Amino acid sequence: MERLGAVVDERIIVKALELASIDASPEVVRQTTLFVDHLKKVNETVNLTAITDDESIGTRHLQDSWMLCPYIPKGSTLIDVGSGAGFPGLALKIVRSDLDVTLLDSVRKKTDFLESAVELLDIDHACTIHGRAEELGRDHLYRDQFDVAVARAVTALPTLLELSLPLVRPGGLFIAMKGRDDETAES
Repeated sequence: MERLGAVVDERIIVKALELASIDASPEVVRQTTLFVDHLKKVNETVNLTAITDDESIGTRHLQDSWMLCPYIPKGSTLIDVGSGAGFPGLALKIVRSDLDVTLLDSVRKKTDFLESAVELLDIDHACTIHGRAEELGRDHLYRDQFDVAVARAVTALPTLLELSLPLVRPGGLFIAMKGRDDETAES
């Protein structure tokens, strides 16, 4: 199937999948390509991410997100706190159809983008919430409801723990994606 106006090199997606030890099935490559194409198009008018070149999207967005896969139990309910442009939450959902994913962000333009991406990709068991983690953590509909919470580039680790842990059920898992230079010394 030929894509008109495609902007991402599919070889970069395949490479990112392989480096994350994920099967590069045609459907996963197709959905990821649609997602990245949509992200790059929307990002031209709405600032979703500063990372826009194909190579960096492949390594710093997709591959980094997919590296979480082995740590997330099958069939988990997952909330992505501060989902932004959909990393890691939406990227994980594309390769892990078994997950029930909630994408949370406090910025309306980002949740609007996420909603449009979920609709474009025709993804089941993925929802978007425009809101703040501290508010959801006090809401009985969301408190202690998720098997896994993930967060990337949101805030300092102590604050991130305060915001995210109320959303995770007892015995659940919280994954904070922090880089080599990000606060890892203090954590």
